[in-house]
Amino acid sequence: MQISRGDLSKCTQGLEEGKSRQARPYSVLNTTIAVTMFNAGVKDNVLPPAVTAVVNFRIAPEDSKESVIAHVKKAIDDDRIEIKDISASTPPTNIADPHGAGYKMLEKTIRQTWGNDLIVSPFFVVGGSDSKHFQARPFAPNVYTITGIQLDSTKEFAGFHGVNERILVDEYGKSIAFFYQLMDNLDDL
Repeated sequence: MQISRGDLSKCTQGLEEGKSRQARPYSVLNTTIAVTMFNAGVKDNVLPPAVTAVVNFRIAPEDSKESVIAHVKKAIDDDRIEIKDISASTPPTNIADPHGAGYKMLEKTIRQTWGNDLIVSPFFVVGGSDSKHFQARPFAPNVYTITGIQLDSTKEFAGFHGVNERILVDEYGKSIAFFYQLMDNLDDL
């Protein structure tokens, strides 16, 4: 059984209906937006002649660069504002087969590292990764992105790419062990 884009929409709808629109779970299942740079005036009493903003989108699998740009244009609804894609953007991550040999090998490695009592399930890695260079290549029909750490609570998400970013020292060691074990398990594929 493959996970389809429709399944993702149902999952997102379930989150919304359950009033679970907390920032972290919502960002894993939906396209996100963040203004990362903003340039305007230089004086507090003078309107700037021009304003520029750089906005970062993390595009969910059910969206596309084109659909995001169309949504922004519709939301702004002002022809005086120029919207252009300045990124070397790539399409959103493909949905890899969670029942294939690669996924089963990842699941085995996770259990070898963190124990058999875990529930292992697919998850979207919302950050950018080098996996984008392998997407849709004939030699890599399924590209699995993985964050090789176990988080004990959602509080640990708060520090990602923020002030005082860190992980627990013991978890860092397990992360290294995970990737060594993963390389050993590749022989099984």
